[in-house]
Amino acid sequence: LATGDSSFGREGFLAQVADHAGLDEDDAERVAAAVLHVARHWVGDGEMRDVESQLPADMKDLLQ
Repeated sequence: LATGDSSFGREGFLAQVADHAGLDEDDAERVAAAVLHVARHWVGDGEMRDVESQLPADMKDLLQ
């Protein structure tokens, strides 16, 4: 999902997920949120806090 630009936000991220997975953007948002939800259960709390601290503000709700 690399873009060459490491500073894209929610819209760009979800567009890339949709394109890569062959989904529309609504489904891409649900899939991305589901993957991040599962990751939260498998990755240590400290690591997820590190991930969350690196996300743009408009993407943090995907971790809920």
